[in-house]
Amino acid sequence: MSAAKISKQNVRSTHSNASTKVGRPCTFEGQFRRSLPDPARGAFDVLVTAGCVARKIAGYLSSLSFSFSHHSCLQGHSGRMDWDALRSLVERTSRVAKDWETVLHSSFGHEVLQLARRCEVGAMKGDFLNVPQRLNALARCAKDIHKGTRHRSRPLYDDTLAELLVYVEERTVKPHLSEVSLLVGDVTKRPDYSFNDLGVWKHDHREAIERARLRLKQS
Repeated sequence: MSAAKISKQNVRSTHSNASTKVGRPCTFEGQFRRSLPDPARGAFDVLVTAGCVARKIAGYLSSLSFSFSHHSCLQGHSGRMDWDALRSLVERTSRVAKDWETVLHSSFGHEVLQLARRCEVGAMKGDFLNVPQRLNALARCAKDIHKGTRHRSRPLYDDTLAELLVYVEERTVKPHLSEVSLLVGDVTKRPDYSFNDLGVWKHDHREAIERARLRLKQS
């Protein structure tokens, strides 16, 4: 075989390997990569080449985009964040949940459960017995989200970004703050988001970083 043919085969092989690492066009990670502008796409490729899994990076960035939009929506609509209205809802929910818990454990509640199971195909008795607990769980989640967003913090976003930073550092043995900040700025539509901004965020969210480190160790 000629040297020219060997050289062409090596180039094709190298291109194929690189394509596999960053994600083929038809895959989720490949489509995500193609949606990025050139600078961010280059940062994505740097992380993958350094040892990160393309699908994991794409997943983290998609979650960051969603959570950032979610918190911006909550913080942008004051009516949804009115504490007096939310507190009233939580208190009513607690009373209703307690009343239903009492009813469901009575003889009348037993009849209600039997009829409810017949009306909803495939439903189990426990599905209805757990309704009071689920109502209380919803109320607690609403309170937690309100607490987390009232001072412009973003709990879902913070936890996701922390996990991304820990994942990148553990996979590549380097923080890659320049590349990560470029990607974060793109998916959150903040073109001015910089290496320094991410460094400040990392310093201010050391507890979130430690929580993320523990989650990744346990996963």
